[in-house]
Amino acid sequence: MNAVWQWATRRAQPRPEPRTAAGWLRGSRLGLLCAAALVGVGAGFGAVAFRYLIFAFTWLATGRTNFGQQGRVDSSHLPWLGPAFFVLVPVVGGLLYGPLIYRFAREARGHGVPEVMIAVAENGGRIRPQVSGVKAVASALCIGVGGSVGREGPIVQIGSALASSLGQWVRMPENRLRVLVACGAAGGISATFNAPITGVLFGVELILREFSIDAIFTVMLSAMLADVISRVFFGSAAFLTGFPHDLVIGHSYDYVLVAGLAVIAALLGLAFTKVLYATEDLCDRTWGQRPEWARPAVGGILLGLLLLAVPQLYGVGYPVMFHAAAGNYALWFLVVLALGKMLACSVTIGIGGSGGVFAPSLFIGATAGMAFGDVAGHLFGPAAGSPVIYAIVGMAAVFAAAARGPLTALASVVEMTGDFTLTLPVMLAAAISTTISRALSHGTIYTTKLIRRGTDIDRTTAGHAFDALSVADAMHPFPAPVPADRHPGSREPTSSAVSGLPPDARLYRLLGAVTRIREPQALFSDDSLAQVLRQLVRYGRDGLPVLSTDGHQLQGWVTNQNVLRAVSAGLFAAEPTAERRTAEWADPHPQGPDRDPGTRRSGYRIVEYTLTEDTVAVGGRLEAIDWPPGYLPVSVLHSRRLVDPDPSLRLLPGGPDQRPDSDAQRGALDRAVRRRRPGGLGPAEPRRRGAVDDGLIMIPGSFAMSIPSPPTNGIHVGPIELHFYGLMYVVGIAAAIWLARRRWQAAGGDPSLIDEIAIWSVPAGIVGGRIYFDITTPAVMPHHWWGPFAVWDGGLGIWGGIALAAVVGLWRVHRRGAGMGLVMDAVAPSLLLAQGIGRIGNYFNQELFGGPTSLPWALQIAPRFRPPGYAQYPTFHPTFLYELIFDLAWAGFLIWLGRTGRFRPPSLFALYVAGYSAFRIFEESLRIDYSQHILGLRLNTFVASGLALIGIGWFLWLLRKPRPAA
Repeated sequence: MNAVWQWATRRAQPRPEPRTAAGWLRGSRLGLLCAAALVGVGAGFGAVAFRYLIFAFTWLATGRTNFGQQGRVDSSHLPWLGPAFFVLVPVVGGLLYGPLIYRFAREARGHGVPEVMIAVAENGGRIRPQVSGVKAVASALCIGVGGSVGREGPIVQIGSALASSLGQWVRMPENRLRVLVACGAAGGISATFNAPITGVLFGVELILREFSIDAIFTVMLSAMLADVISRVFFGSAAFLTGFPHDLVIGHSYDYVLVAGLAVIAALLGLAFTKVLYATEDLCDRTWGQRPEWARPAVGGILLGLLLLAVPQLYGVGYPVMFHAAAGNYALWFLVVLALGKMLACSVTIGIGGSGGVFAPSLFIGATAGMAFGDVAGHLFGPAAGSPVIYAIVGMAAVFAAAARGPLTALASVVEMTGDFTLTLPVMLAAAISTTISRALSHGTIYTTKLIRRGTDIDRTTAGHAFDALSVADAMHPFPAPVPADRHPGSREPTSSAVSGLPPDARLYRLLGAVTRIREPQALFSDDSLAQVLRQLVRYGRDGLPVLSTDGHQLQGWVTNQNVLRAVSAGLFAAEPTAERRTAEWADPHPQGPDRDPGTRRSGYRIVEYTLTEDTVAVGGRLEAIDWPPGYLPVSVLHSRRLVDPDPSLRLLPGGPDQRPDSDAQRGALDRAVRRRRPGGLGPAEPRRRGAVDDGLIMIPGSFAMSIPSPPTNGIHVGPIELHFYGLMYVVGIAAAIWLARRRWQAAGGDPSLIDEIAIWSVPAGIVGGRIYFDITTPAVMPHHWWGPFAVWDGGLGIWGGIALAAVVGLWRVHRRGAGMGLVMDAVAPSLLLAQGIGRIGNYFNQELFGGPTSLPWALQIAPRFRPPGYAQYPTFHPTFLYELIFDLAWAGFLIWLGRTGRFRPPSLFALYVAGYSAFRIFEESLRIDYSQHILGLRLNTFVASGLALIGIGWFLWLLRKPRPAA
C-alpha cells in the first residue's frame, strides 16, 4: 500500500506535459492527416525503390530487366550455362534471401498481406520496423532469380511496416495506428500499379475492413501522394498498357458468356487458394525440422525445373500477359500458362520464397480468359467479340474469387488497363465469382493462413459494433474526485462502484488511479470498445480512466457495464442510423438539365464547327489556320473520338453539320478557316469513300483567360538596363529579411543578427546558385568570357544557392553564439518567401516553364523563347506561378505550425527542406527546358528526391525529442 501511495502522490503538483510534435501527431485530426501524408510519400518512394531493386536483381541474374517473355534463352551474363541457368539461379538466390529472412524478419516470408491483416486485426497495427527493409530485399531477390510471384504483397508489407514504424515512434493509439497501416498498404498498391482508387479500396476493403468516412479520407490522402511520387518516376500511363483499348461487348447475349467465364474464374480462384496452401503443407511436411534458412535454396531446384519446362513463368509475368493479349500463344499453351502459374507461385511461396499473389491471380485470369475467348470465338464466331475482353474480365473474376474483394478487383482492372468501357462485364463477373467463392469456401487466399493459426478476422456484427463504437460512446463522468494529497488508508467516503478512483480532476493531467495495482492504466476517448475490453480483461479491472486524445485532460470513467450497454445500443440502432444518414445525404434539389456548372464556372462556351466540302481548309493542316481573336482549338473529332489538336493534323470534310450558336459566329469562323497563310494550306483533297469525319471544337475567350507573355524583360534607367529577373530577387531578398527579422525578434533574438546573416549569406547564395547552374547546365551558358557570371541569362540553381548560403549563415550564427536551430526555424518561411517572389523573374525571362497546355491559366510564350520541338504551341504550364503559390502556402503553414510551439527546433527547417523538395519533384516532371538526364529523369529530380527523403528523416528524428519547456 505504501508503495502505491508514494507513486500516486509524488506528482501532486500540476506540471504540464512537454509539448511535442509526436503528441500533436497522435492526438489531433490534422496530425493524423499529416502522418498519413508522410506515409504516402514514404510508400511512394518505397514502391519506386522496390521496383528498381527488382529490375536490378533481374538484370544481375539474367542480363535483362524483363526475362519471362524471352522464352527459353540463355543468360546474357552466363551463356555457357545453357539451360542449367534456369535451375542454378533460383538455388543461388535462395542461398541469399533464405538466411536474410531467417535471421532478421521471419514474417517477411510468404506473400505478406496476411501478416499485415493479422497486425491490424489482433496486434493493434504493430509491425516490426525491420520488416520493411528485409521484405524489400528478400522479395526483390526472389523475383529477380525467377520466383513466380508478384510485387504487390511485398509493397503492401513494406508500406505497412513503414507506417507502423512511424505510428509506434510517436506512440499512436491503436485505432489510429490501424488506419495508418492501411494508409501504408494503400500507398504501396497505388504507387506500384499507378492505381490510387485500387489502393484505397485494397487498404479499406481488405486490410482495415471497415468503411468509415474518416478512415477512407485518410487512406485516400496517402494513396494520392504515393501515386504522385510514382508518376514522377514512371509516368502517368496505365500500368497494363499492353492491352488494347476501347473494347466493347458487341451483343447483349455476350453477357451470358461473361457469366460463364465468371463461374470458371471462381473455380480457378478457389483452386489457386487450395493449391497454394496444399503446397505449403507438403513443403512443411517434407522439410521437417531441417534448417529453415536452407529451405529456399533446396526448394529452388524444384522451382528451376518448372522454369526450365515453361520459361514464361519466370518472375512477375506482366510482359507474358501482354504477349497473350496480342494473340501470340496457342490455346493449349494458354491453358499451360494458367495452370503452370498456379503451381509455380505455390512452389515459390511453399519453399520459403517472398512475394505476392495478386499478380499471379491476374496472370491466371488473363491467360484463362484468353483461352475462354478463343473457344468462344471458335463456337460463336465474331459475335463473341475480342478474346481480350475475356482476358480482362478473367483477371478481375479470378482475383475477386481468390481474395473476395470485388470492389478492389473491379477498380484494379479498370485502372490498370485504363479502359472504362468494360466496367459492366467486369462488375458482373466480379459479383458472380465472389458469390460462388463465398458459398464454396470460408477463407480467402489471404485469410486462410490466419484461420489456420486460429484467427478469423471475418468478424460478426457484434465484432463490428465493438470496433465502430469508441470509449466516448460508453464512458460516464468520473465519480467524486479524490484529492491528490489523500492517503489511500483514510476513512473518507469513497465510491465502491469501481476498483480504482481517479485523482483530483483539476490536475493538468492524470496522475494515476489510486488502487493496489502498481502500474497506472488509462484509455483515450477515441479508443474502440474492443480495445477497452482487452484492457479490462488483461488487467482485471472493473473500470479505467479516460483521457482526451492528446492525453492532457481527464474526461471520464468507463466500466464493463458501460461497454455492454453501449454495444447493445449500437447493435439495435445501427440500421435506423444508416437510414437516417442516407436521407440526410440525399440531394433534395438535384441539378436539372438547364444547369451547367462547368460552363457557369469557367466563363466560356464551347463552339462546334464542322468543315464542309467547299472549305479551303480541307486538305490543309491545323497549324495553318489563322483563328479569329479569342478562339482556341481544343479538340478534333476524329473517327468519332475527340483527340488533341495536333498542329500537323490534316483536315478532311466533316459529317453531319452542327451549326455554331449564331450566324455571326458561323460567319466569323467560316471566314477564319477560309483565310490562307502563304504556303500554309495545300490543295483540297476529294473526299474519299470511308474518310473519317474531322470537326473542330473551339473555346471562345480562352486566349483572353491565359497569362500573357511579358512585353519586356527590363527597364532602362539612363544608360543602365535593369532586368526584372534581378529586381524580383532584390524584392524577394528584402521581403525575406523583413520577415526573418520579425520572427527572430518575436522569438526573443536580436534582429541585427538577421542583418548580419543577410550581408554574408546573400552574396554566398548568388555565388553558390550560379556555380550550381554553370556545373549542371553548361550547354545553355552564354559563350563569352562573362558567361559564367551572367546571372541575368539563365539564372541561379536554387540547390547550390541555398546550400552555400546556409553554410555561411550558420557560420555567422556560430560566431555570434546564437542557437542554430532557433535561427533556422525563424529563417525557413523567409526562404520560401524569397524563392516565391524570385520565381516571378522567370516569368519576365520567359524561361523554366512547363509543357504545353490549354488550361485557362496557361502562360503565353513568345515564339523565340519556345524550346526546339515546341514552336507550334502557344501556351505552356506557368511553373513560376505554381511555385509562387506553393511557396507562399507552405511558408504560411510553417508559420502557423511554429506558433503551436509543439516542435523542437529546427523542425520547421526540416519541413522546409522536405516540402520544397517534394514540390520540386512535381515541378521537374512538368518542365521541358534543357537539363542533364540520368536514367531518363532530370538531374534535379534525383536531387529533389534525395533532399525530400533527408528532410523527412530529419523531421521524424526530431519528433522523438520533446521541445524544451519555455
